Amino acid sequence: MKTKLMLAILTIVPMMFQSEGKAQEKFSLTYKLEKGKTYKYAQDNIIETTQEMGGQEMKMNTDGHSVMQ
Repeated sequence: MKTKLMLAILTIVPMMFQSEGKAQEKFSLTYKLEKGKTYKYAQDNIIETTQEMGGQEMKMNTDGHSVMQ
């Protein structure tokens, strides 16, 4: 019984981490700054989340905007 439980745990846990990693998109930014120039960066984030617990569904939307000089 304990052997089957440990085998199930050792099989399921890596699968959980593997599926979680696929949910993210890898993105890297490269800046080529020049001395003496002023740069302005704007970022917009739109996040839509759906969560279900106990048979009830909760939807959340978050919008964010930031500007950096």
